Amino acid sequence: MQITPHIYNMHIDDGAVSHPGGSNNYFVGDPSGEMVLLDTGDHWREWTQAILNYYDELGRPNISAILITHGHVDHIGGLDRVHEATGATIRCHPDLAEKLVKILGSEDAVEPLESDEIVSVSGVTLRALFTPGHEIDHVCYYLAEDRVMFTGDTVLGASSTSVGDLSAYMKSLELLMGFEHSTVCPAHGPVVPPPKGEGLIR
Repeated sequence: MQITPHIYNMHIDDGAVSHPGGSNNYFVGDPSGEMVLLDTGDHWREWTQAILNYYDELGRPNISAILITHGHVDHIGGLDRVHEATGATIRCHPDLAEKLVKILGSEDAVEPLESDEIVSVSGVTLRALFTPGHEIDHVCYYLAEDRVMFTGDTVLGASSTSVGDLSAYMKSLELLMGFEHSTVCPAHGPVVPPPKGEGLIR
């Protein structure tokens, strides 16, 4: 489903009690040119295949990078298959890089992000925001051109998230509140459009 001119959502009902409203994997960019993918779903084969089927529906665009929000299995479980299909470079928090290198068996396939790094794709930019709390290796991504915040598991669409470090989590929420956004695109649950998206993190 197309959400904005630059965002396409592959939504799946994964059946997890902890994921009311299902789960999302986002393709960002231009299907006729270059895109990035956020996360690779669980190792559950049907989930990974749904991502690859949606990739086919988009016309198999050049995937320049796979941006990982964090290292939980429902976000990196399909990494090997999706990487093999796309050849994309894996971008992630530095604390997660070694784990992903072991999964893929290649140091060249993984490039750690820097805090506040800008990832450019098809004329739009995604800013990598290190947001510990749910997990120490968590990254949210802000698409300024569409005023969209990809919140991973830091903020969900239909439920509360689990928090490992409350102090770090509250600081991460403060960081996210500093960006103008009208839409929240979470990893789980429905996309939250305006006007609710503007106030969800607050």
